[in-house]
Amino acid sequence: MTLRMALIPAAALAAALSAAATAAPRGEPVMEGDVTKEDMLERAAERFAGFDANGDGYLSLDEVASAGEERRARMAERMFERQDENGDGFVSLEELEAEAEARFDRADKNGDGILTEEERAEAREGMRKRFKDRRG
Repeated sequence: MTLRMALIPAAALAAALSAAATAAPRGEPVMEGDVTKEDMLERAAERFAGFDANGDGYLSLDEVASAGEERRARMAERMFERQDENGDGFVSLEELEAEAEARFDRADKNGDGILTEEERAEAREGMRKRFKDRRG
């Protein structure tokens, strides 16, 4: 497996984990009601732990190789690169949480530390629009 092919599933996982407050991957229930940043970070940490097979606190490409989706490859690769702040080829929980907090803060329009259903719907719609715009 080439590094590029290995990055795709890892990036897809990183993207899915960082979007925990505003959306849920297929097959998982969306968080309902108002969501605090703590709720979102707790969910992201639980999902992270589920993929951290060796429990070392880092996601390697091997650990997430089966999590990718081909159709989301370009977006996922960009997300992985953005989350891997130190460029070591791994996404740590701290790196993931930093990205998740930034996403949460962008969606929390009134800055009260809680994402309402309306704020979450607006964030999802904004994400869909950006993806659509990128595809042309």
